[in-house]
Amino acid sequence: MEKKFSIEFKQCPLCGCPDTTCRLAYKEEVVDKGKGPDAFASTEKKATPLIDPRKATLTLPVLVESYDNCAKCGFRYCTKSEVVDGKIGGMVPPGRGFGSPQGFPGNS
Repeated sequence: MEKKFSIEFKQCPLCGCPDTTCRLAYKEEVVDKGKGPDAFASTEKKATPLIDPRKATLTLPVLVESYDNCAKCGFRYCTKSEVVDGKIGGMVPPGRGFGSPQGFPGNS
């Protein structure tokens, strides 16, 4: 997916801490153990099509917002907001999140 627009919020807006719970867990469990690359991680992603999917061709611009919790004070905030090209067939039903794991309540 080609990125078009991206803003990353590097610290908690309340206390200024740069660490989030998912980033710390991902670094400790994946990166430090050599199980995967150092990459952006968040606890939740929300995808919003920017144009009506019924009127799009093969791809459409999708706003993807990532959320996580501050590792110091616990405040939940948006950690990244970006526009990506999404495939029509790859759209996620409302309330499911982007890449929600199977088997969790509300997921099929």
